[in-house]
Amino acid sequence: MPHETRVFILGAGASKTENAPLTWEFLYESFLLAKQAPQHPLGKAWKKLGKLLDLLYGTHSFFASFGGHNRYAEQLKTINLEEVFTLIETAIQRKEGFSSEFTPKTLEQVRENLIFIIGKTLSEKLQGAGHSNKHLSFVRNHVESDSQAKNVIVSFNYDILIDNVLEDERTNGKGSYVYGGAFGNYVDPDGSRSLGPYLFEGENPILLLKPHGSLNWLLCPTCGEVTCFLYRKIFDSIYEPHGRGFHNNPLLTCTRDNTRLTQTIIPPTFQKDFSQRIYQDIWNLFRDSVTDADHIFLLGYSLPEADLQTRYSLKHALARNRKRSLKVTIVNKVEQRHDQDVYARLKSFFGSRYKYEEVNGGFEEFALEAET
Repeated sequence: MPHETRVFILGAGASKTENAPLTWEFLYESFLLAKQAPQHPLGKAWKKLGKLLDLLYGTHSFFASFGGHNRYAEQLKTINLEEVFTLIETAIQRKEGFSSEFTPKTLEQVRENLIFIIGKTLSEKLQGAGHSNKHLSFVRNHVESDSQAKNVIVSFNYDILIDNVLEDERTNGKGSYVYGGAFGNYVDPDGSRSLGPYLFEGENPILLLKPHGSLNWLLCPTCGEVTCFLYRKIFDSIYEPHGRGFHNNPLLTCTRDNTRLTQTIIPPTFQKDFSQRIYQDIWNLFRDSVTDADHIFLLGYSLPEADLQTRYSLKHALARNRKRSLKVTIVNKVEQRHDQDVYARLKSFFGSRYKYEEVNGGFEEFALEAET
């Protein structure tokens, strides 16, 4: 029996070490990428989004035309991505438009374009980081170092940095893991399928939970089953904006009902929808893991205001956790006053009953340091 339950929660700060943008940087970084190739899919997706941002934030056609100087794009750092998504989704739900150009139907396409922009930007910024040494060090030094513990990794990041490391360790015979949530299919890198909710072999496997989805997952909109593509950011390779659909690839068709698969990530919005079956399973596992936890690690995670489901789930689980010795380790790179405020906010949220440890060097420094 595992002698301790450890829950490692990875936030955007963990992937930032590999050049992934933080949430508030996404619009700015994607705009700069789109400006370099305005005729490519990313540029075309951004043009429609740019027109909407010009309308909502009074930027006088700057974003739609990609502007003249990058310095003007700094305003994008002040536009809240969660707010943009929430405004679009609220208008769609209310069946209202913002103008004759931005009708509810048009806004649905802008929303899809924005999801595509997030996935494509991550792929571009993480080129060459498919097998992260930092995440590998983290797994070996802090997760696999205690093989008797029940280890749970919760990643709120769409990228597959941690996924690839765990799959590397499994295929090299150095560890085992299992995704939380039942998948209809797993697709290996060579294109072969493993039908059913395939559980990776090994005793006491690491449990990997991705409550906001992943770039290597696709959903069947008919039966609701999710396919996981190992090692592949399949979202980036098959998703195209402007209604052009999917590439002609049989792997992108549901084996049950021949329906074309679609993306399934949960976008950063104040109105997150977790109604799909796989997300209900993942959130139940998350709450159960925190309820049983002896040690919780917050790694580059700031508990954003928009993550209401996370806040509720943590509070609900912690209220049922009766372990007086529960320890909370906060790993955050302190460079500015804002970073210090993260510590205060997290401690305030968790309360005074727990023992805290602060690690100021950030995820990279923590990952490289062997656990004692």
